[in-house]
Amino acid sequence: MPFLFWPLFLLLLAILFIGLELMLPSGGALSFLAALSAIASVVVAFMNGGPVIGTTWMGVTGLLLPVVIGLAIRWWPRTPFGKQLFNIPDPSTESDGGPRQALLGRRGIAASVMIPAGRIQVDGKAWDAVTEGMPIEQGQSIEVTRVEGNRIVVRPAGHSVDRPEATDEDILSRPLDSFDLDGLDEPLS
Repeated sequence: MPFLFWPLFLLLLAILFIGLELMLPSGGALSFLAALSAIASVVVAFMNGGPVIGTTWMGVTGLLLPVVIGLAIRWWPRTPFGKQLFNIPDPSTESDGGPRQALLGRRGIAASVMIPAGRIQVDGKAWDAVTEGMPIEQGQSIEVTRVEGNRIVVRPAGHSVDRPEATDEDILSRPLDSFDLDGLDEPLS
């Protein structure tokens, strides 16, 4: 069994590199090292154990690595680090609509320039947010107007939405029935 120490060590090293690849931005370098370690594991198994052990080890490696990769991809977002990376809310803190819903109607400041997205700070906590369409300068007072899932929508505090009164001159404010559309049903000839 000592002849399987190095193949097992190299295979575990490949699994470690796969795990690190999921957590660290390496541009594929860790994946390359994982592949090299897996190949080296099979080569060492052939050299130390002969063709029977080498072929068996190649089968074990060929089955084990895809299973490990699949399980890592499936379970990684459920880990605390994965939840933080993917911004998955913790169900234990999401009571009554969660912390984002509690921001509705609250006031804070723009922690960055918002054109239209940026960072806000409400009650000392930073959040990513978008504006209702207007730019907001850093340090300007804001008010949270809507929370739609993970999206927080803000506008400058004290800013009211002015809607002009409908006039007869404004064609877009007139009801559809006021237009004579009966002539549009006839074919052109």
